[in-house]
Amino acid sequence: MSKVNVPIFQRISCMIVLLWLVCFAALPLCCTPSQNHAGDDDVSSNDDDNDNNDASPGDDDFSPLDDDDDNDDDLAWSEMPSPGLGAIYGVWGSSRSDVFAVGPYGILHYDGSSWSAMTSGEGGRAVWGSAPSDVFAVNQEILHYDGSSWSKMFVDTTLVLFGVWGSTASDVFAVGSYTSNNVGVILHYDGLSWSPMSDSAPQPALFGAWGTSGTDVFAVGNAILHYDGASWSEMQMANGTPGGISVWGTSATDVFAVGYGIWHYDGSSWSLMPSVIGDVAELFGVWGSSSSDVFAVGAYWISFVIVATVILHYDGSVWTPMTVPPVQYGPENLYGVWGSSAVDVFAAGDGPILHYGPTQ
Repeated sequence: MSKVNVPIFQRISCMIVLLWLVCFAALPLCCTPSQNHAGDDDVSSNDDDNDNNDASPGDDDFSPLDDDDDNDDDLAWSEMPSPGLGAIYGVWGSSRSDVFAVGPYGILHYDGSSWSAMTSGEGGRAVWGSAPSDVFAVNQEILHYDGSSWSKMFVDTTLVLFGVWGSTASDVFAVGSYTSNNVGVILHYDGLSWSPMSDSAPQPALFGAWGTSGTDVFAVGNAILHYDGASWSEMQMANGTPGGISVWGTSATDVFAVGYGIWHYDGSSWSLMPSVIGDVAELFGVWGSSSSDVFAVGAYWISFVIVATVILHYDGSVWTPMTVPPVQYGPENLYGVWGSSAVDVFAAGDGPILHYGPTQ
């Protein structure tokens, strides 16, 4: 047997040596400049075929919404530490280090590093500003922030305001409804005082407002209204579908409204957009950084119980659900969303404030 075993071991040893030599010789081929990271000095400017797989948020060509880039590991939603304030209904900011979040029990402010409670006396259901020192929060009263403190501008306990938007500091619209009969109300601020906007017919209950200018304003609620600078008129919806809860757009020909569905206005007509929310989800907020980067937030409901938090993203072609981090007390309803950029987005509702951005 010994005469047979020796050659076999020799053959095995030779094979191992040969394999080691082949692997060693192949190592330089695995380390060519085209495989280096985006930050390496040897990266070629012609390396477009790699689809920037190794791009980071600091790179000029970084696109967090490019499915081919596989950047999901770099961008994600995460929970932000914040003072307990109860539900948050609205979020708005002038920059990534100047963000306001309002709820019925108070107002929070984010300075770029942490959230803190502001001394406001009251809360709000929506917030908007023209500058860091010109911010409006609305509820049954309208509060104004001048950069140092909040003060009451308008009080009317017969109505509740759900939305606010303006084109300038002296051209601001607030929408809502009267508490006694659910008839809608639209208030306008001219830089001096707030006053109801007159109309020959009662308005439906309204929940949100947005526009491109003072002569092109959309208000959504039990219907969708449009203001052309002279009067408000009701817009026709596809198949008689009622209006939405929130509205936002990039231009007069690219407007999104959300509620029990997502609608899009192309400048001539509204149409229902295909989405994945079905009939059991309700969306309360919409915002985007561009026409191909839009976020919509809300919740899935079954038998009046929230079963999942909903964050949808639109890439210019389709709406897709985003991964939502689990929170301590289970799924939450999200009411508001706003961002300073595509990689700095805030969403808030019944639970913790969520932030979308780089994970490191």
